[in-house]
Amino acid sequence: MKLLWIFSSFGLDAPARRFASIVGRLGDEYEHVIGSMSGDFEAQGLIPESVRWRRVDLPGAKRGGVSIKNMWNFRKVITAERPHLLVTSNWEAIEWLMVNRGPGAVPQVHFEDVFGRDEQLDDADAKRAWSRRRAFPGRNRAYVAPTREIEASYTSVWGAAKDQVRHIPLGVDLELFPARDAVSTHEPLTLGAAGPLIRSRRFDRLIRLTATLGERGRNVDAVILGEGPEKEALIREAETAGVADRVRFVGAAPGCANIFSEMDLYVSTGEKQRDASGLLAAMASATPIVGLESDDVMETVAEPNRLFIRPRGDESGMAAAAELIISDFDLRSRMGQANRAKAEADFDLDKIADRFDSLFREVAGVSAFLALPAPGSEAAPKRNDSADETEAEKPEVSESQRDAAAEDTPKARAVSDVEEATVVSEAAEPTAKLNGASGPSAYVTPTHKSPAIRPERAQPAALPAPSSVSAKPEAKEAKPPKQLSA
Repeated sequence: MKLLWIFSSFGLDAPARRFASIVGRLGDEYEHVIGSMSGDFEAQGLIPESVRWRRVDLPGAKRGGVSIKNMWNFRKVITAERPHLLVTSNWEAIEWLMVNRGPGAVPQVHFEDVFGRDEQLDDADAKRAWSRRRAFPGRNRAYVAPTREIEASYTSVWGAAKDQVRHIPLGVDLELFPARDAVSTHEPLTLGAAGPLIRSRRFDRLIRLTATLGERGRNVDAVILGEGPEKEALIREAETAGVADRVRFVGAAPGCANIFSEMDLYVSTGEKQRDASGLLAAMASATPIVGLESDDVMETVAEPNRLFIRPRGDESGMAAAAELIISDFDLRSRMGQANRAKAEADFDLDKIADRFDSLFREVAGVSAFLALPAPGSEAAPKRNDSADETEAEKPEVSESQRDAAAEDTPKARAVSDVEEATVVSEAAEPTAKLNGASGPSAYVTPTHKSPAIRPERAQPAALPAPSSVSAKPEAKEAKPPKQLSA
């Protein structure tokens, strides 16, 4: 099956890392064509050698808004490549969603995952939300959300049909991050965090936590894994807090599995942390978690560990939770093993890849696999366009496909062209902001005034005595760490 993947940039960011992590697990019956709207292909080194893939040049330049010229050029790419499935990611792919509709459209899977710093669900960009509402509805589509919050926004804010939305969380390579053999008794104990060094991740809270625990007589240091524009500000924060000699910045280290194994306690500091790869690596490493409520963190960690995820902004509560865990050897061990068991059950990357495989097959249609060449063949998958094919050879036509064909009239095409031109009009604005409301429900369109539906969240409970917290996952033999390549 031929997949056309469209990225705003195929650099070392979350969509490209997700692609590289699952593509090798999908099987050799897939052929992958990758387009980067920025021309950046830095992440191609992450693609496993066994994967059949090639690049495709994309005409047009990516701008801040929607370009009709881009839409025209992108439609030509779809027509030339004729993929069984188009796979797109985030706001930057909005033009591909708009142009892939009507006669000639191909099945499509769209991801909304890690938002840019200029777009947060609690401060939604009204024009983008309105444009998504116009672009998302369509046949033969599926929308993937890695968090429950984004899953709810697909339907309540962006107008996607509920039965088209799938919640598929990020996964973690359990072999790359094996469970530790035993809880460390050495001092100092190491607090850790990982992710891009940007303001929304609030790593300054980890620095202040290190200082607070030191003032209380706890022998701790900290390690921060990642790179980003806030690094210099965080170094100054450590100097101001008097812990510059106890906070290490290790960058985007290639041997990060070893760094996670050094962490005695992982600290989740951000209130907007939609890229949970660091959190999952810590859980796979059998590390206890302490932190603040953020998106799906409460749902992600093991149930016993949820007691140590404190309400948003409660740094003093987070410090109390951290002190409780580091002072109790048995508690650290139980929380770590519970998190490892949760990672194995819900976030095993092999299982996540299987879910994507099933989704791709479902949306594209199983018949897309019938004309595939043998693995290793140079021939690309082709559809049967022969005019003299027999009735038995013709693929089954669904009701939705018959409806789409019925729309292929001059009048229908004219109406479609007007609608697409309307989407990109600067005059088109959302009509109102709900009375004093904020967040996804704040903006409405003339035809939809339903409030946003938020997923229910587990609420932080009072911290218990260490002896009252129990978790008894099955013990599993630890595997030696697999080193990441540079």
